[in-house]
Amino acid sequence: MMRLIVLACCLFIGLPSLAQNPFWFLGQRDGRFADKFDAHSSISIGAGSSNYIGDLAPLGGLGQVGIQSMRWNLGANFTRHFSKNFSARFGLSYVRIAGDDNYFDQSGDFAGSYYRNLHVQNDLKELTVLGVFELMGNREFIRKRPLISPYLMAGIAAFSHDPQARKDAYLSNGSLVKGDWISLHGQNTPSEGISYSLVGLAIPVGLGVRYRLSDDFDVAVELLHRVSFTDYLDDVSDNRNGIPSATSFYTNRSTLKVAPNTLAVRNTSNPNIAPEYSWGIDQYFTTQIQLVYHIPKK
Repeated sequence: MMRLIVLACCLFIGLPSLAQNPFWFLGQRDGRFADKFDAHSSISIGAGSSNYIGDLAPLGGLGQVGIQSMRWNLGANFTRHFSKNFSARFGLSYVRIAGDDNYFDQSGDFAGSYYRNLHVQNDLKELTVLGVFELMGNREFIRKRPLISPYLMAGIAAFSHDPQARKDAYLSNGSLVKGDWISLHGQNTPSEGISYSLVGLAIPVGLGVRYRLSDDFDVAVELLHRVSFTDYLDDVSDNRNGIPSATSFYTNRSTLKVAPNTLAVRNTSNPNIAPEYSWGIDQYFTTQIQLVYHIPKK
């Protein structure tokens, strides 16, 4: 009799739950509930700052010239979230980098760079393919994602570029005027015997964090660093150490009284100090604030 009473109580308690989920057993795997991830996609747009590390902005000199040589970048991305921790991202970016020897002091460790008097501006058009690892993981459904999501990124990037410099400044109506920008690639090749490609590859690595704004939108902050496979993003290389002379115009502009890019009046009294070249290949990095839209699934 007692067994019948206990069985009746169990049925009374369990039947409502069974009615709500009659196929509960289909969600089990090895005695546990399966936690299936709902794969989805997101798109994002962003903007931020950019810097480069090279012969006109060596790593050791970023403390002096990092702010002055900072420029901007724009980007758009498509991300496919395959699992809780792994995603693939495809991105297009427009990154401007710049450097100028006149940002350095005329005395100290980078005095030789100051007297060399070179500058550059380069616009990189970049395509990236990145793997993204979510440190905390996403939830099984889009709208259950965490409030804060840190992540790591690594992949491959292809870019086209065209380093440019200004012609000499000139007087117009009594005022100094900056010269036009001219492409450096090809201008220096006849005198220096060096040619390089205007397309290249880079290895990007970075980190970021997303903050959930609503069911469908996040805001993200990212830092992405690229190591390129070229030493000519700035059109300057330590491979040219033996050639910097006054006759090699785009390698040495030490005799100019006015800096073409900043229009600063220069000290040319000691132009024979060797400039500080950057070791290795050129690098660049961007910081970006993004608006992320998670595409709802039908």
